[in-house]
Amino acid sequence: MGYCITMSDSKIFIKNEVKKDALKALKIFGNECIKNNKDLRWVNIKYDILEPETLEEALENLRYECENDEFGNIIDLDFCGEKLGDDLEIFNSIAKFFNEGSYIEMYGEDGCSWRWIFKDGQCNEVYPKINWD
Repeated sequence: MGYCITMSDSKIFIKNEVKKDALKALKIFGNECIKNNKDLRWVNIKYDILEPETLEEALENLRYECENDEFGNIIDLDFCGEKLGDDLEIFNSIAKFFNEGSYIEMYGEDGCSWRWIFKDGQCNEVYPKINWD
């Protein structure tokens, strides 16, 4: 069971020089989950978060393939999973490393759409407002 999702758009930028710190923050998050006996949907915390040596490897384990530019900056993500997990919580653990205004746009199996928007060091889930006027 689970809620199927698809990525429809994204605008992502993570500077090369902050990727090591972002990975460290992600590992702190993973260790906190283990300490508090918190499971994450579709994630093996030890393998997917604690073992990777690069941010790209960790994100790919978490079902997001990275695209880097020639300077090593992450300039795009592509969701390669199938179901919604604890993505928002995971992204919040590293939100301050995304450039302001980055976002990931998703839609669900029921037609619902939303964005995870990176602003002020947070990742927030925002739903569109539909105006029929």
